[in-house]
Amino acid sequence: MERSPRPLPCRTDIPVCPILKAYVSQIKKTKDTNVWPTFMIIGIVAVDQNGAIGKGGKLPWHYSADMKFFKETTTGHACVMGYKTWLTLKRPLPNRLNIVLSRQSEIEAQESVVVMRSVESVLNLAKDSERDLFVIGGEQVYRAFLAHIDRWLVTEVPLTIDGADTFVPADYLDGFTSIGVQQLEENLIVRTYERTPSSSRT
Repeated sequence: MERSPRPLPCRTDIPVCPILKAYVSQIKKTKDTNVWPTFMIIGIVAVDQNGAIGKGGKLPWHYSADMKFFKETTTGHACVMGYKTWLTLKRPLPNRLNIVLSRQSEIEAQESVVVMRSVESVLNLAKDSERDLFVIGGEQVYRAFLAHIDRWLVTEVPLTIDGADTFVPADYLDGFTSIGVQQLEENLIVRTYERTPSSSRT
């Protein structure tokens, strides 16, 4: 794990919780059978019909089914977010390693929260923790990890938000192909995309 030049006021140890213990234990069992799970970098996002993901610093919709999907999918793994996204959370995402990508902002010390200053540091930390890394936003963080993402989980919101000011990068699905669809509720689906072999991660 890359160390920052100056210590930031946050915990840099990886949290231990029952779910994460069980996950690592399962990994060790899998390793013993010579089938080592693949570390993946996964973008997870909800977009409206125009690719909007935010308005005024907030998520401009609320779907309980999508929130449940997000929780079930990311629990036990690492989630990287920008400082603005961090501010929208009332508390750290439970049973997940919360990684905040920020060069300037100071964050109060909290368990399961790590502040990193570079994409490379985040990638190294996630690999060392033996968990998948979920990129959860916002726009600049999606853009920063675009070349590294292996899979996208995209919730297609059946709305067009007037006055939206934050969007997923226009080319975020370039080099990806759709491999499946999951219906969360009527008119709300999650589409899974994987990077094509000819567009391998850099």
